[in-house]
Amino acid sequence: KAKKENRRTIVVCNAETIDGSHHGTNQIWSNQANDQIDVAATVLDEEISKADVRLFTRGTPADVGESGAADEAVAKRCKATRPDGEKTGPLSTYHLNLNVSGVLLDIAHQGANAGSRLWTKGNGARGYARTIILDALILHQKPPDVIIRSHYHKKLHETLREYGHKTEMIVTPAWQWMTSYAFQVASFENIADIGGVVISIDNGAVSDIEFKCLSVSQNEVVTVA
Repeated sequence: KAKKENRRTIVVCNAETIDGSHHGTNQIWSNQANDQIDVAATVLDEEISKADVRLFTRGTPADVGESGAADEAVAKRCKATRPDGEKTGPLSTYHLNLNVSGVLLDIAHQGANAGSRLWTKGNGARGYARTIILDALILHQKPPDVIIRSHYHKKLHETLREYGHKTEMIVTPAWQWMTSYAFQVASFENIADIGGVVISIDNGAVSDIEFKCLSVSQNEVVTVA
C-alpha cells in the first residue's frame, strides 16, 4: 500500500527474531540457533526486502545470545540498514533513536509492559514514558514523539501530554502464540497479541497508528452435551 502511494517504507524488526533454546523449553522445532536464524531470515527477507530502510534491534541473551548475536545474524541476512549510517559496523542495536522527517522515535525491545489487569492497563507504560519525557526536558532536549517497546506480547497504545509535548507510547504485539510459561503467568488471557504496528508520518508529524493483528485463538470452547 505504501509503495502504491509512493511513500517511503521503514521497517523496524524490534528484536528476538528467534526463540533460541531457553528455560528448558521443548516448544521449539529446533534447538539449534543456526536453524532458527536460517528460517527467520528467509521469512523476514521475503516480507521486508522491498522496504526503503530495514532496521533491527537486539533482544535478550536468553533468546538471541550474548550481544544479540542471532538478531545481528538475521539482520545481516536481510541486508539491514546500519543504524549509525556507517559503511561498516554492527547492523543491529539495543537502542534505536530514529528521526523520520523530524519525528523522533525511541525504539528498544525491553521496557514498559502493557499491564496484566484491565483496571491497571497502561499505568506502568505511562509512568515509563513520562520518565523518558521528563529526563529529556531536564537535559533541555526534545522528548521522543514516539516510544516503542516490545517483549511482553500484549499490544498497547497510550498518548501522553507533558509540558506542551505529546508522546505516543506503544507496546507492540508479538509473533508468538502463548507458550507453556505464558499460560502459567496469564492463564486467564485468551492469547498473546500476534502482529505488528504501522505508524504513518506526514508533514513532520504522526498521522496514524494502526495495529495489524491476526485473529486467532488458543482457547477453544469444549462443549459437553
